[in-house]
Amino acid sequence: MNRIFKLNAVLLILVLMSSCGEKTVYETNIDQPNQAWNAFKPAVFDFDIQDTSKIYKVSLALKLNSKMVEHLIPIDIQMIYPNSESRADLQYLFVDSAAHVGDYSEFTIQANKHFNNPGKYHYSIVQKTYKYDLAGVESIGIRVKITKPKKIEEETE
Repeated sequence: MNRIFKLNAVLLILVLMSSCGEKTVYETNIDQPNQAWNAFKPAVFDFDIQDTSKIYKVSLALKLNSKMVEHLIPIDIQMIYPNSESRADLQYLFVDSAAHVGDYSEFTIQANKHFNNPGKYHYSIVQKTYKYDLAGVESIGIRVKITKPKKIEEETE
């Protein structure tokens, strides 16, 4: 009897742990020709958001290889919303020298994102380095996840 109780407790904990994380609602990857991100070919992603009551996290995922030597990658993000509103954002990706070659490294580009209108969202992302082809990028992806809002912690003096 004690054994069954322990097994049920472990199963309950596993179910609770799996429900606490982020839920991916959109994920796709675009393989890069010659394993390089061309400065004049944007990575374009279109995804549909219907639940505007949730908070989302939007991440850029890069699959890198050993040819990646950059540690700072400027990117330009152009966004078009379902109501035809357009926004742009310039960000910098800090590539950790310990990034796992062959694995996807995720960079949060929008945390605590609230999508105001249901419908199709269009994101176009280009690298803005001084290089025509940024070697070492095998694939570019985007991840949109439902998340819980993160609290901003106040600094104590």
